[in-house]
Amino acid sequence: MFLRGLFLAGLLLVAVETPVFGEGFRCPKNDRLVEAGFSMKKVIKICGPPKTREDLIASDCDECDRYKVGELWIYDFGPYTLEIVLTFMGERLTKVDQGGYGT
Repeated sequence: MFLRGLFLAGLLLVAVETPVFGEGFRCPKNDRLVEAGFSMKKVIKICGPPKTREDLIASDCDECDRYKVGELWIYDFGPYTLEIVLTFMGERLTKVDQGGYGT
């Protein structure tokens, strides 16, 4: 029973220490943490400018006006590192995903 408890405690520790995409990531350039809620300016200050930036556009219907609701940024840190895809709504980071390997 003691070993089982020790094993479960070890699993919990690993789960706490493992970074979860969607909430944040460590910038490969300098190992500094970027988290959901950061502003665009703060992310650029930490990781530099992204490789690509795309506007996220929304509309209420096909004939309605379209408007910008946020941006999608892609960071490419080279061929041996997965791309990092950031979603901003307004000026705030809301989501972090992984893309394919960089170039």
